[in-house]
Amino acid sequence: MKVMNEKNRKRIINEVKKYGGIGLRSQKLRIHNNGAKFPISKIYIDDDVITDKSLYTLVLIPEAKISSKSGVILSYFRRKVGPIAFYAFPENIFTEREKEIASDLMKTASEGKFFIYQTDFFSSINYYFEIKSSWARGNKEMLLVTIVINTQINEVIEYKMEKLCQEFEKKFGETENIFKGIYLDEIERLEETERQEIKIKADNIRSFIKEFKITVDKMLESIKKS
Repeated sequence: MKVMNEKNRKRIINEVKKYGGIGLRSQKLRIHNNGAKFPISKIYIDDDVITDKSLYTLVLIPEAKISSKSGVILSYFRRKVGPIAFYAFPENIFTEREKEIASDLMKTASEGKFFIYQTDFFSSINYYFEIKSSWARGNKEMLLVTIVINTQINEVIEYKMEKLCQEFEKKFGETENIFKGIYLDEIERLEETERQEIKIKADNIRSFIKEFKITVDKMLESIKKS
């Protein structure tokens, strides 16, 4: 039996984490006629390959959850609080729990700007980006756009979605003072002279998300027809 080296083992575990998987190190399999410590059927076990004298690393990857919902959630990082969902479209389609799960994915973004993430709620395509901001620490706001779609994600969808996300980032970032819109929830503590612009920029952000959702739907429809 060939033993995998530590470098390749870590690489595989890090890869599956992008898809919501976990790696269980140093597991002792208990193979029985009707199964194992973990739900592994005896008919799938080759006794010449897996033995009860070795420790194994088990990689568990959740089955893709095809959501009945389709929408876009924009999250941002608020200082001292953490990731927060700013706006979701269509409105009222996602529960608070689902929006919380989406915003928490920002913690995963350090492993890649564009990534797929699966939960027991839904499968999502996610894109992390930053915009210039004179109000934020480090002069940048951290944002994550999460796309939930009600179809199986494949390589074609991944490729085209990444392109759409890059275009979204460019358009978003080119809008003057767009960062002020994400401070809508904090408007009362900000200067009164800034409040009108904050409301306008918040409306701009909502419009961007709505337009982006329409673009995503058109792209998915074109893929179905091709």
